[in-house]
Amino acid sequence: MKKLTLVVMLMLGLMTITKAQTASLQYVLPDSVEVHVNKYLSVALQENPSNYKTYCLLEKNDSAYSFTIVFYTNSQQLDINNWLKTNRVVLINDKTYPVVLDYDIAFLPTDDVKDYGTLGKRGHVNVKIFGVGASNYNIQFNLHGRIFYEYDPYAPRKAPTGW
Repeated sequence: MKKLTLVVMLMLGLMTITKAQTASLQYVLPDSVEVHVNKYLSVALQENPSNYKTYCLLEKNDSAYSFTIVFYTNSQQLDINNWLKTNRVVLINDKTYPVVLDYDIAFLPTDDVKDYGTLGKRGHVNVKIFGVGASNYNIQFNLHGRIFYEYDPYAPRKAPTGW
């Protein structure tokens, strides 16, 4: 009977550890920011074919947060899945999207580096350059939801004045 109790307790402990390791860490943006991001996603998801997937990049500098949305194709998925292994997600209008933090990728080596060397003899290791271009949606804000900057590639552009 003691052995059965021990086995049951061990199984429950392993199930708890497995659940904790697979659980996602969910981020919630300030409401004003989420409204803007959701507005962009409503248009962008209609414009992009269903074979596109998305991830988000969250960066922090001294005065603001920067949130970028990146679309990628199924053909790019294999490469992206090599470094986009995250349990972090952001909740936007009841849907979650994977989130990568800027420091997650800061020291990510390129795929072609097979031997990193040993401590003290590592040499030069190239870090992966990943595709966050100027055409991606970006919004910069503070923790209180004050928006400092927003770039929406689908928003109509105003003609320059003074021409």
